[in-house]
Amino acid sequence: MIIGIRNSVLQRIPIKAACNGYYLRWWYNGWHYWFFLPGDHTINTEGERYFTLSTRTITMSSGQVTREQAAAIRTIFFTKEVYLLGIAGWMEIRIEPGSPVIYNNMVAGTEIEITAHIGSREISYTSGYTPVPDLPIVAPSEPVMCELIIGTQIWACYNVETDYPGSKVYGEDEANRSVFGGLYNWTQIMASGFCPEGWHVPTLAEWQTLIDFLGGDATAGGHLKSIEAIHWNAPNVDADDSVNFSGRGAGVGTVNSFTGILEFMHLLAYEYFWTADEADAPWSELSAKVVRLAYNSGAVVKTIANKLNSYLSVRLIKNITAYPYTIYGGTSGSGLIIKSTDGGSSFTSEGSAGKGNPTCFVKTTNGDILYGTDTGWVVNKTTGGSAFTAGSVINVIVENPNTANQILIGNEAGGWWACNDYTVSLAFINILNFGVAIRAVHLEAGFSLWFCEGNIYRNNPASPVQAGDFTCVCKTDGGVLYAGTNRFTGAFLDFGAVYKSIDNGASWVQINDVIDGDLTMNCMLYNNGRILIGASMTGGTTAAGIFYSDDEFVNPVTQVGNTEVAASSLINISGNILVSANKLAGIHVASVFQSDDNGATWTKKPGSPILGESAINCIIKA
Repeated sequence: MIIGIRNSVLQRIPIKAACNGYYLRWWYNGWHYWFFLPGDHTINTEGERYFTLSTRTITMSSGQVTREQAAAIRTIFFTKEVYLLGIAGWMEIRIEPGSPVIYNNMVAGTEIEITAHIGSREISYTSGYTPVPDLPIVAPSEPVMCELIIGTQIWACYNVETDYPGSKVYGEDEANRSVFGGLYNWTQIMASGFCPEGWHVPTLAEWQTLIDFLGGDATAGGHLKSIEAIHWNAPNVDADDSVNFSGRGAGVGTVNSFTGILEFMHLLAYEYFWTADEADAPWSELSAKVVRLAYNSGAVVKTIANKLNSYLSVRLIKNITAYPYTIYGGTSGSGLIIKSTDGGSSFTSEGSAGKGNPTCFVKTTNGDILYGTDTGWVVNKTTGGSAFTAGSVINVIVENPNTANQILIGNEAGGWWACNDYTVSLAFINILNFGVAIRAVHLEAGFSLWFCEGNIYRNNPASPVQAGDFTCVCKTDGGVLYAGTNRFTGAFLDFGAVYKSIDNGASWVQINDVIDGDLTMNCMLYNNGRILIGASMTGGTTAAGIFYSDDEFVNPVTQVGNTEVAASSLINISGNILVSANKLAGIHVASVFQSDDNGATWTKKPGSPILGESAINCIIKA
């Protein structure tokens, strides 16, 4: 039975193997792939008059595997990001909690059996449930390129090793090809047909993206080097192979300019990688840029090499960007849950549960996605379950960090509701009443804060600690809390104020005129020393915009982007910040904007506005 290809580190399975069965992949410190043998199939249906849910249940087995391989497969149970390869590509599935059965046999090894659920929904009374897609048995095929996701890039797992015409292998010893890969000159690697379809030789900029992701030039080399003694000379400084790149001291081949003889050197000492970039003038005609790893340094060095006379390693990169996460949004208009698997560039509709417009999300420690709606419903998107709390807009939904599996919600009517264990039953009870709208909460061990229309409450709904009209909250790395406010209305003279607390919310100081007093602060985000505020205006022709402060409001804030964007939520996604919008130039249009410089500049994502909806009320990374 073929388990994998070049699968030397079994705890990080990097490739789909050519074998019969189902392919599953899951994200656990990198993508893992494994095939499972088909087992029992069942179809279950349930639902109401206008909402049906169908589920295909599959029992599958890993077959006999070693204990090390079993340890690798068990990582599937630590994540909810599990996908099965179907006819139309990868589709998300759910592993039945508690379903794994592990059979141990001291002679034959270990076998892991799991149960997976693949569901579909359709809001329909007449057509019944939507058929679940067919699940193909994958037949043996040619090995595919081994993929290694690092940050948002997909790299090949190992160096190119093909016997390309004119290429070399270190010492002319073919045994070195499978260990270190082949050695090529720049003309060969840039020739048409050298790279498999969908892959290319990385530019220096693409290498720099990898280097920056790993901490910069001074430290990235250690993260890229194999820790195996057979791959590098001692002392192999700072090597930890933390991203499984497994760089190895492949050495170089150089044509002696005097004798014309190819000489090999630096095996186990250095590894040079070609880039697709020519050297800067005046060396561009003869040389190209290269990246070097070394046995005696944890740094990455960038230099140049002769295009024709130097034979170096090459590591390919895939043409597409990797996004090891999913983004969900909730819209107004049709009350849709929308989903993006490409970093927010495009969204597809997952339909509506028919419970109103989604208003807020939470991802639980178990990996489930729950959301509240503007009609008082809570829906577990992962399982399809739902519960009615009250006919009031749910503004806040959180998981209690102090009580396992407890979900808490706050609504516009001032009710504070609890579901004591959502994994057992999604049923809520009212435990507190504030009498005014709850707009934001902050929960920590030892204290709870509610930010309401009229007051901030700490631990006790009968004892307000600060008057005002509050909408959002964030906390800095230094432990300082900041609360945003509503536009100037009625008796609450907030004047575009932010409130600050340095004692876990026991007392607050007002900072006036942070933004225009006619604007409402909808969301706040603290990220890498910067506080960002997303704001909107009620009525009028302008939307409001995004503001930031780098000194915690000592000096005036900076407004960024354009004033046509009304922000409803801000989230940090793998170094980039996304903001969902509910208005453009006074017109309600659902859009997503992205910043890759910590909020200094913003670009509207392709495909916005989204699905004809009027607003994206909330957004979450899952």
